[in-house]
Amino acid sequence: MPNINLRGVVNNISQRTNIYSPLVEGIVNSIDSIGRRGMNDGIVRIKFTRDSQINMKFDGDSLGDIVSIEIEDNGQGFTDENTKSFDTLYSDLKQNEGGKGFGRFTFLKYFENVRVESNYKLDDKYFYRTFEFNTRNQNQIVAKQKVVESVNQQNKTVIFLNNITQKNLDKRIETVARKLLEKLLIFFINENYVCPQIIFECDGKIIILNDLLKNYPEIQLVGDSNFVLKNKDLEEKFIIKVFKIFYPDNQKSKISLVAHNREVTESPIHSYIPEFIENFFEATVDGT
Repeated sequence: MPNINLRGVVNNISQRTNIYSPLVEGIVNSIDSIGRRGMNDGIVRIKFTRDSQINMKFDGDSLGDIVSIEIEDNGQGFTDENTKSFDTLYSDLKQNEGGKGFGRFTFLKYFENVRVESNYKLDDKYFYRTFEFNTRNQNQIVAKQKVVESVNQQNKTVIFLNNITQKNLDKRIETVARKLLEKLLIFFINENYVCPQIIFECDGKIIILNDLLKNYPEIQLVGDSNFVLKNKDLEEKFIIKVFKIFYPDNQKSKISLVAHNREVTESPIHSYIPEFIENFFEATVDGT
């Protein structure tokens, strides 16, 4: 394998990413893995671990910082093919689904160390694979890899994102879930797709993201439509869905172009309509 300057790759990651980027990447990878297995009872479980040293704040906030995250799924797992893809810069394994083969490097932009443990089936046997992924291993993407035959007869993969390097992840699990719901919205609004169950666990609390949208008035579908574009013999149907998202962290209104349940690109609406650069307000029933 050619030499890769992992630290250089990580340092060159777009400034448009944030602490939520590796979480979205990990969850989407788990969803893809479940899809490749072709199952209807897929589960993605995200567990958050706080700093054990709680520093009492003057404002009474006693929640410790979230320092590590586990993303677990029961998808296909790290087979030889999937591990080879992980070990390849700009892998094209998921090119047909819109994957660019680069997103996993956001793990290392925001966490010191990544460890993967995966139990997967090959023919009629199960195998257990583990490896590390961090910049301390110089030019190795997959490092310290071990593969053994497993007695555990079930598919299970856990990605451990350890030691967060930027302490700007929201502390409240409800806030984390809400923000990730906004970023993963496409998986819940496609009538022709059933999203695996996505479960958040922290401080003894459990939030099921699939159920959150039903009881979450801050995201509202306000209209939908469709149209067809033709080019010679090619004809494609496009679906438009318009949402109001209240309190989206001062994000500007945007147009998202989506395919294969992935955002391909986005454009700010104020590029076309200047007034959309402003924040919008809507009065509630009680007048606030």
